[in-house]
Amino acid sequence: MSKKSMSEQKTQMNEKKRMNFKKLPKKLQIWRYRSFKKKHHNESCEIERICELQREATQGADAPQWIDAINSELKAHQENGTWSLVERNPGVKTIDSKWVFKLMRNPEGDVYRYKARLCARGFLQQRGVDYNETFAPVVRYDSIRVLLALVAAEDLELAQFDIQTAFLHGQLEEEIYMEVPEGLSGEKQSKSARKSAVCKLNKSLYGLKQAPRCWNKKFSAFLHEFCFKETEADQCIFVGNVGNESVYLALFVDDGLIAAKSLDTLDIMLGRLSETFKITIGDTSMFVGMQIKRDRAKQKLFIHQSAYAKRIVSKFKMSEAKKASVPIDPNVVLYPVLENDKKAENVPYREAVGSLMFLAVVSRPDIAFAVNTVSKFLNNHNDEHWRAVKRIISYVSGTIEYGIEYFCSEKACQQPGICSSSQMVLSHGALKGKSL
Repeated sequence: MSKKSMSEQKTQMNEKKRMNFKKLPKKLQIWRYRSFKKKHHNESCEIERICELQREATQGADAPQWIDAINSELKAHQENGTWSLVERNPGVKTIDSKWVFKLMRNPEGDVYRYKARLCARGFLQQRGVDYNETFAPVVRYDSIRVLLALVAAEDLELAQFDIQTAFLHGQLEEEIYMEVPEGLSGEKQSKSARKSAVCKLNKSLYGLKQAPRCWNKKFSAFLHEFCFKETEADQCIFVGNVGNESVYLALFVDDGLIAAKSLDTLDIMLGRLSETFKITIGDTSMFVGMQIKRDRAKQKLFIHQSAYAKRIVSKFKMSEAKKASVPIDPNVVLYPVLENDKKAENVPYREAVGSLMFLAVVSRPDIAFAVNTVSKFLNNHNDEHWRAVKRIISYVSGTIEYGIEYFCSEKACQQPGICSSSQMVLSHGALKGKSL
């Protein structure tokens, strides 16, 4: 068969596939396209796309800030000894890396830091080859609230710290090789040099599947040296002693809170941390999305998410909507959507419920029941369900400053338990039972 006839036959086959593709429903078209793209993945195209993202950052209006962030990241790797350049072995499996850029904002939404991270493309790893266990705990928000309640009740000193390039401290148990990353300030390699050498990872790197676990094991081992122990309720709440004083430490990946009776004790703990890790001591008014307001004179501590709540209201265009007095209408019962019922289309239902869920979990228990109710219809919702979601947002709009307050009482500390009867909510309606 001639080359021309083969080319014509190939063209006809592609045209036939294209026509069959157009006959599919739109959702199936998208799924088919994604499957085809995954099956016939072009590695060079993916690398080019990543490089274009880096070029956007380093040639845009904020280029000086991004270049400084990239150089700072590369310097941290050099000081840490994250990898060693070794000669490429044709039989060794390697993974790639990419740059990830992020703007760090304060509670008011202003940018205070340009952050660049060199991340390994961990999805290329294979279980049993270059990783095994991956689980790593993080402190739960209810544990943070208990710690803050203790701070208020006992009038403890509080400090916040951030461990820079935390994942780079983890020790790898597996042997992993990475392609030489593209860098700046003398770190650029010629194509021939990049092909002849690879990076043998000495420490864990962002993006590796086992990186969070390696870091958690490293930090836990560090605290164990000072006789700190994890609590039974939460593996990321550590309790220990400095002299005769009790010290409490909460860790959320690389962000931490330390509470103790005196500032001297806090200084000792922060000093121990700074001897092993490079840390930044931050303001205690903000911690992992939770705003903290404290009145030491009255021994009160208030946690809220007013800045985040404002962003939710603005994002879903509910600023001008009428404010609801309660988050859920007690006269409306939400039912599952039947097969022939009309469904809500082109509404950000999942996104809105997810945003509200984070608010409810952290600082707004008053919307927890309402959010739980609408979250039952993430895959199957109609206009009635969407109105219920918008009602929650309108309620949040009128209660932006709501939160949880802890204060010291003259009475002994008591922890009352409240149980609500919920037999009447099986039909997805509002709470109609009585509290016990």
